[in-house]
Amino acid sequence: MGALVKAFILCDDAQKQSGARKYDLKGAGVSFIESTVPVQFPSQVFKHTLWVYLQIFDDKPQGRVRLALMRADSERRYFFREMAIQHADQLRPTSVLVRLFNCEFPAREAYFIELWYDDEWLIDQRLDIV
Repeated sequence: MGALVKAFILCDDAQKQSGARKYDLKGAGVSFIESTVPVQFPSQVFKHTLWVYLQIFDDKPQGRVRLALMRADSERRYFFREMAIQHADQLRPTSVLVRLFNCEFPAREAYFIELWYDDEWLIDQRLDIV
């Protein structure tokens, strides 16, 4: 069967609530970020912290998640988070919260946050810096 993504959501903030599988996703579905700090593109970069909430099924007991930031104009890709995840129950999705601390955006334009799993691209979310 392989991996199957049930949810891949960009959020402003996220926290695990009390309880085994409950999450509070604030600003879920982020699609643009306003650069409020005066940044002189391209000599400076805009830094922003956001979260990714991921639910994924896999018939294997473990896998490797990698996140990448891809520029829409050049398709240049920056891999920046990699982690191993354990699937305790192959009949239920595994939930993961990932904090993307101080992501660097070198220009006001469209980007894609990509999800790679075991070295295979699965899905992405568009993110515009305005």
